[in-house]
Amino acid sequence: MANPSTVDVLLSGPKGVIVACNLLHSLDDGLVDKATVQELLDWWFALYDFLYAPGLTDVEKLLDALDKTVFERKPPGFRKGQSKPNFRLRCKLKARTPNNNVTNISTMLIFREHIIHEEDYKKLIGCHIPSLPMDVNEPGIQHAIHQLKACTVGKLRCRLRPNSTLGRSGGLLWFTEERSLQIGKDSANEVRDQLGLVDRKKGELLVMSVISPHHVKRAGGLRPSFMDATLHTRFRVHSDTKKNNGRKTWGHTVNLEKFADNRSHIDGVCERVCRPLAASNVGTVDFLFLGDVQSTRGKNGDDDTAFSQRLLQYYGDKKTLKKRITNL
Repeated sequence: MANPSTVDVLLSGPKGVIVACNLLHSLDDGLVDKATVQELLDWWFALYDFLYAPGLTDVEKLLDALDKTVFERKPPGFRKGQSKPNFRLRCKLKARTPNNNVTNISTMLIFREHIIHEEDYKKLIGCHIPSLPMDVNEPGIQHAIHQLKACTVGKLRCRLRPNSTLGRSGGLLWFTEERSLQIGKDSANEVRDQLGLVDRKKGELLVMSVISPHHVKRAGGLRPSFMDATLHTRFRVHSDTKKNNGRKTWGHTVNLEKFADNRSHIDGVCERVCRPLAASNVGTVDFLFLGDVQSTRGKNGDDDTAFSQRLLQYYGDKKTLKKRITNL
């Protein structure tokens, strides 16, 4: 049985309610089994008590402990003699390999510093612009963006930096089918909204990598559960439409534009996760420069509350959430 006091902490803020709803939906929709959720709660709540003072009521620190439970090594002194289970990629629904190319989005900072091969980077800036922009505050940024867009119409093929990965090392690579994205004039804004990337703010420069489906097959692509999402505040397990809920081996993003407009259906595009792709296994990848995000989507505090209430309507109220999680 989960500690009722810690469950109260989880439900004390909208971000915690979002995680709680996705936890139950992952269970109810058959993504994970009860034993897995029980094991996760046991390790998660114990780590929270280990890292912070017993009785602390801080939902942000509790969610930080969740992220550490899933993605980081066990800290020294915690549960000596026990091996921490792997909580990533635990979805039970076996997925077929996509037939089409898939995509992942990164910022220009990540692209420049961690993804593109240094020699290819030098060729790019030598042929096109004096310096590849990293953020909109750099001198001459708008002129550089215009030049880069003009010079790299369509996709740009580049090698990956040695020892790099697509996707956070030790984390996951999130991807969608390339054909599901609608890219128009305001490409960065449109992709940000379709993928539910609420953490991408005004002024950030986005780059899309296009990946062959056989690479994600080898990396074990699966539908994401609440354990894979951890701190993603616009993640949800359950979709609004029967069609999307019928595609059980794909998750679906939240379309931020639809959510901002308070539409009844806010489904975005399909999504899966896999292990990070090592440069040594991928070689070259096509990239598309999307430009800079023109506006920040919404106010996170208010939007977190609205989103948590939208998810909560499936279960009625926090008392129902607490009862179900406590009794797992």
